[in-house]
Amino acid sequence: MPKSGPAAFAGGLESPIAEKGYETTRERPQWNCLVDLLPAGSETAAVFNVMKATLGAGILSLPFTMLSAGLALGLILLTVMAGLSVLSVGLIVRVVHKSGRDTYEEVVDLLFGRGWGFLYQLAMFVFCFGTSAVYIVTIYDIVSPVTIHAFGKDPEVWYAIVLTNRMYFSVLITVIVLLPVSLMKTINSIRYLTLTGSLCACFLAITSLYVVIRYGAATTFTSDMLWKPLNVSSLVSAFNTYLFAFANQPNIPEIFTELSTPTPRTMRKVTLISIFSVLLLYAVEGCPFLVAYGTNTKSNILISLGDRLNEGDLVVAVAFLMTAVTVVSSFPLNIYPVRITILHSLRPERNKTVIGMVVSTLTVGLALCVAIILPDVNIILGVVGAMAGSVICFLTPAALNMKLDRGDVFVRDRIYYCFMITIGLVAFLMGTCIAILDALKFYRQRTL
Repeated sequence: MPKSGPAAFAGGLESPIAEKGYETTRERPQWNCLVDLLPAGSETAAVFNVMKATLGAGILSLPFTMLSAGLALGLILLTVMAGLSVLSVGLIVRVVHKSGRDTYEEVVDLLFGRGWGFLYQLAMFVFCFGTSAVYIVTIYDIVSPVTIHAFGKDPEVWYAIVLTNRMYFSVLITVIVLLPVSLMKTINSIRYLTLTGSLCACFLAITSLYVVIRYGAATTFTSDMLWKPLNVSSLVSAFNTYLFAFANQPNIPEIFTELSTPTPRTMRKVTLISIFSVLLLYAVEGCPFLVAYGTNTKSNILISLGDRLNEGDLVVAVAFLMTAVTVVSSFPLNIYPVRITILHSLRPERNKTVIGMVVSTLTVGLALCVAIILPDVNIILGVVGAMAGSVICFLTPAALNMKLDRGDVFVRDRIYYCFMITIGLVAFLMGTCIAILDALKFYRQRTL
């Protein structure tokens, strides 16, 4: 029987371990449910999928944002953004459920027409391929301390040059690892990878506690860092990064529709468990690293940890390995929405799998180009979070619900929608200005 829903036009490869002929966990034989520890469509699988769609490279910039915003204000902003993320996901689930559509793109087309749909798809594309670029940058930051320590900064052997040069290594890891995992057909196809990535992300939080306990607080850490932001622009940049850190919205419709019992109540429970777990993980990881490194906290915490790795610290070495797994498991979650979006626009009648694979390959290639041109995690996070994240996370969900209700809505709901739209507009305007200024500053410093 042919499939319906997002998987029907995902245009990717079937997972070799995917279920054969069973649409939900209820339809599978009892023995298969016992063997499968993470059944497709289960609430547990959905929790890990939402966590992994949320977790990613944002966790690496959190200590730096704590430095930028001040520890107390940073934690407040982080908590507020977690709450806004829960509200945003709730709006998306509501509109998908009430409209009877399976994807974000179908809902936008239904309520606003193809013209606005193209604008949304552009924002989705920028957000997803920008996020993918962050992951490519991060993988090199993870591996480079090891390869440079092993081969030196200016090796002469060809394979050593490939492993120590950012451009060559980024191309290599993209072709060999990141592109293949981006060709899977559905999110459920990679649920074990997302489970592994979520668990590995937890180890970075454990490492932060280990580092501050073993090595103590940095001499550059002062009491002012507990409450005082560096400046207004740093505060806005931190907000942009937090927006990005909780941005899981592109994957929510697919995760929701792939549930065995896709109801708003079920998804609400999944969302609360996932977002609370991510918030706790972010707080535990960000605070100790700031205490451990003070003003030496880098935009990517792995750069700060590089010296400990070169000293042979085993726990830090394992943290680098775990972070690499986390990044690899996050990468395909950003390619999948782009493939769905473009296939939805093209609406091909034949060769969907081939076209989907071409779209995935081109998206990965563009992400690679951005990663080579702008190899700074915090700047890419700021630009992507402000320009596209505000549209996807706040503006579109609220606008869709207002349109869906067609004026038949309580006053409190109208205030709720207007509040989300206001947050989105402020994030877009202020965040974009600051992000562009940060990017220009980066290039000026690079040319000096």
